[in-house]
This record gives sequence, structure tokens and C-alpha cells, in this order.
Amino acid sequence: MLIIDATGPFNEELILHCQHSLMACIKVLEVKPWKQVVILHKMSLFTPEAELALTRKFN
Repeated sequence: MLIIDATGPFNEELILHCQHSLMACIKVLEVKPWKQVVILHKMSLFTPEAELALTRKFN
């Protein structure tokens, strides 16, 4: 199980850093079914640049 516990607000630099960490975790987990829990504290808003970085990576 992958648990992400993060505190916002979220900017582009943080998204890019997290994407690298997340991809490393997924490589370990993808050999069998897995689940993910995401907990966001405080401001769970993304800057426009962070939102663009997030959508570029996963689309």
C-alpha cells in the first residue's frame, strides 16, 4: 500500500520532485495489485504551474 501524506499548497517544484519518488515506488509495487491512500493537509490547492506539470506527466 502506498500512503501519501502531504501538506499544501503545492507548487511545480514539489510536483516534479514527488513524481520521481512516486515512479520509484510504483516500480516496486507494480509486480502485484496495490492500493493508494492520499491525505492532503491544509491548502490542497495547486498553483497553475503545478497543475500543468501534473497533467503533463499523467496524460
